Amino acid sequence: MPISKAVARTVLGAIGNVASCTFFLSSAPSVWQMIRNKSMQGGVSGDLFVFKLFNCILWMFYGLPMVHPHNFWVFLTNSFGCLFALSYISLYLYYASRKQRGRIICELGTILLLFGVLVVVVLLYKDYPRLKVMIAGTVCAVISSLMHLTLLSQMGKLLKTKDTKYFLPYSSVGAFFKGAVWTAYGLVNLDIYIMVPNGFGIIIGTIQLILFIIVLYTRNIEVTKVDFVDDLNLKIVDQVGSTKPVQMNLDVKTPCVNP
Repeated sequence: MPISKAVARTVLGAIGNVASCTFFLSSAPSVWQMIRNKSMQGGVSGDLFVFKLFNCILWMFYGLPMVHPHNFWVFLTNSFGCLFALSYISLYLYYASRKQRGRIICELGTILLLFGVLVVVVLLYKDYPRLKVMIAGTVCAVISSLMHLTLLSQMGKLLKTKDTKYFLPYSSVGAFFKGAVWTAYGLVNLDIYIMVPNGFGIIIGTIQLILFIIVLYTRNIEVTKVDFVDDLNLKIVDQVGSTKPVQMNLDVKTPCVNP
């Protein structure tokens, strides 16, 4: 028996809420470290929190019946996202310096102004359903895609330092899982504005996981090589009875002997 569109939308919407909450909670370890240190050292950038809040506000607006009907799950999941983002921003403002607070407050004012402009534009075209959906959907898709792109900001540090502390596994897995579910939701609704940014999220999550595996693999090779050299030096020391380690050069070339 084929599953109806309404049932598929409900199931995917419910799963999408769980996936999105997992993604929103991916910043919790860094926030907890910020609370434990009682400073911004080790904390996630407040700019990222503001960007996530802006993204969730836009999608809440897109999910309203007056903009795009039958998108209750989109509205609900981004309502949770707004709550998480506001909580993180509140903690950030509490521990931030005066200069950092001023910057975040200016950014909050900017996103509210931009959101107000979008609301006015959509209301001006309220009698043109397709046009208002296109305007709101395009803005949401662009901002959401940019938000997923910011997840790669730590990958540069990871590749440069090969330090896995710059990799946020919860964000990568969350982005991949969330992207997969909401892409399927967009396919059911034939909503390209939901499919495109979440499909982009799948790609970003996959890239992060691949880069992490590559860095982890290359780092393990380097560690193994160092351990091998150290072990070889110790064996030579034991054989000659010397207390001074002998440094080995593994790149020594064998000289040619002329007959």
